[in-house]
Amino acid sequence: LKKSYSVDKVCLVGFSQGAMISYEAGIRHSDVMDDIICFGGILYDDRFDAKDFEAGKKLRVLIAHGFSDASVSIADAEKARDLLRGYGYEVTFISFEGGHFVPAEVLAEALKWTNK
Repeated sequence: LKKSYSVDKVCLVGFSQGAMISYEAGIRHSDVMDDIICFGGILYDDRFDAKDFEAGKKLRVLIAHGFSDASVSIADAEKARDLLRGYGYEVTFISFEGGHFVPAEVLAEALKWTNK
């Protein structure tokens, strides 16, 4: 994208299983990604080794998750946050009242975040 278009930044965004793919693709291809935004998803850390996490730590990450999410627990989101921060990632974490969805106000916060 950066080579073909006048794009200065690539941000991968995913919800639920798309968030899982955003973690996976973002960390594995951090050489071409700048940010990842993960709404209501799980980071399967057993799919990576320490070298993968170290190589990807230039990524900025936003994780947004509902306290009442019955599909993916808030504990899973907090685990991802803590794991990535432990490797030195810049992680912004937004928790909100609600379940497995993305409220408009959280989406608006995420859009503002991409422009920082």
